[in-house]
Amino acid sequence: AHACIPCSSIARDPKNQMWMQGAPQIYLNEDARPLSRILDALACVVRTCCDQDALSKSKESGAELAHSHTITAVMEKFDELYPRNLVKNAFAMLSQHEVLSSARFSGLHLIVSAFSAFISADPKNDGEYSDSQVQSLLSVAVTIIEQPQLLYQCGPTYHAVSNCAVLLAHMINGLHARGEGDLNEAEKFLFGETIDTFCSLRKVLNMHYRRLPARLRCHEVPQVRRGFVPYHADLIEIGSCGICTAKSCQSFIFAGCSPAAAEVAGDGARRRQRDRAAGVE
Repeated sequence: AHACIPCSSIARDPKNQMWMQGAPQIYLNEDARPLSRILDALACVVRTCCDQDALSKSKESGAELAHSHTITAVMEKFDELYPRNLVKNAFAMLSQHEVLSSARFSGLHLIVSAFSAFISADPKNDGEYSDSQVQSLLSVAVTIIEQPQLLYQCGPTYHAVSNCAVLLAHMINGLHARGEGDLNEAEKFLFGETIDTFCSLRKVLNMHYRRLPARLRCHEVPQVRRGFVPYHADLIEIGSCGICTAKSCQSFIFAGCSPAAAEVAGDGARRRQRDRAAGVE
């Protein structure tokens, strides 16, 4: 009998740490199954965003980084392969096919909604999200509240949902900062509904957070402050609790602050993770 190979050995193998680069061939093949096309589109979105982030960081450091085959393919077919358009098309395919609209594929709908919110939403806009962005964020939150088992879904689901909670917190703080007198009736209703949804989502996420080992945790979601909170102060103190050590997740927390402050806070989060792993916590 063959000895069992540990998963960690497979993950550390350099052959298994390579991106599939280039154009999403399955997505571009209109004769392929819709589910396969959707998954290939989402995979292309992930690697495009990662490659774009690597390019921007290399420019900041003054280093030259050649365009990946994926970035080159996206630039050649920009309208078709731009991440925002890929997510829109994936959502459209989900809606058009009755089989994919069933509850069986709720986890896939969850990921598409989260990607839609991430690519479109800008948390620096003082909570001014578009209707589609708000709908995507609330859809993710309600799905997890109703089906918390989806947090165990493979892939980036747990981290994606945690960052959706952070975006909701940014939106709540933005609405709070405007003051009740400056909100119309629809915005007041949205403000109350979003706070209720956020509190329920926070409960589910923090229960899941405590079940995980320290190195697998994303953000610990802070609670809404009680009592009177002046309009110039945040209703939710984002980043006041445990912060994910992944820099891509930290960007949601530190939106709008200086890079230096974000780096200091990120170093603190990584140090706390090492302490927890050593048994200090």
